[in-house]
Amino acid sequence: MPALTRILSVGAMQGDEAVWRKFVNAVALDVFKIDRAVVIGELGVDGDEAARWRALADERLSDSEIPLTTVEAESLLDLADGRLLPVATKLDAIRAAIRQHRPALAICGGEPATAPRKFWIEETLCIDPGSDAQRGGLSGYVIDLGERGVRVAQPVHT
Repeated sequence: MPALTRILSVGAMQGDEAVWRKFVNAVALDVFKIDRAVVIGELGVDGDEAARWRALADERLSDSEIPLTTVEAESLLDLADGRLLPVATKLDAIRAAIRQHRPALAICGGEPATAPRKFWIEETLCIDPGSDAQRGGLSGYVIDLGERGVRVAQPVHT
């Protein structure tokens, strides 16, 4: 198990392609020196447009080893080292996953126009990356997850 996993978690894109590009470019250029990238919440585009956005990410990240995951409902993100990270857009789903898996970290939220926030449910640190896409900004957290829990959760904003 690695001593540290660094995760970039950002909120809903709200259909703003410029914000999506900021996110993808930050991951491709490894600006935050991360191991994993997660978008929590909807891209805000459907069908062909969503496929085009994902194709752009695939192209830009083709030389990168950083996995990019988009979560529009709820999921257990496998960190590939035996740890499962609950990720959900609804707080009720996060609460259920926390009770079942007792993780050190959970990522939730993704609602439009919310400020980033950190809070606790039982012994689990919950991160809501918020969303500033309606103003063209990318907001979220860079989270250092160690063997014994969350070491650092720093807000980011571009």
